[in-house]
Formats: sequence, structure tokens, C-alpha cells
Amino acid sequence: MTQTTSVWLVVLPALLVANLPFICNRLFSVLVLKSPKSLAVRLAELLILTFAFPGFTYRYLFKHRV
Repeated sequence: MTQTTSVWLVVLPALLVANLPFICNRLFSVLVLKSPKSLAVRLAELLILTFAFPGFTYRYLFKHRV
């Protein structure tokens, strides 16, 4: 597997997860809601995924010396 392929295997799921609040009507894609999500709930979900990205990047994309 080339490095370009590896990068795309990380970027594409990240794009999917970042847009998941706007695709799915479940809260965090887990809890079923009785009423449609409001804009505030969708934005909160988006912010939580966005703020988690630096930790994901540090954990999985940086090479750590052992």
C-alpha cells in the first residue's frame, strides 16, 4: 500500500464522520430521537468531532519513537 493510499484511507472516513451529523437524524449516530434534530444540536455534534481531530491526528498520524 502506498503512502497516498494510506492518507486517503484516513481522509475519506474523516470526511464521512465530520458530515455524519447532517446525514443522520440520530444523536451522535447512536441515540434515536423522537423529534428532528435542531440546528444547535447538529452544530454541537460537528464541534465535538472537530475538536477531537487534533487528538486523532496525534494518536494515529504522527510517528512516535519507541
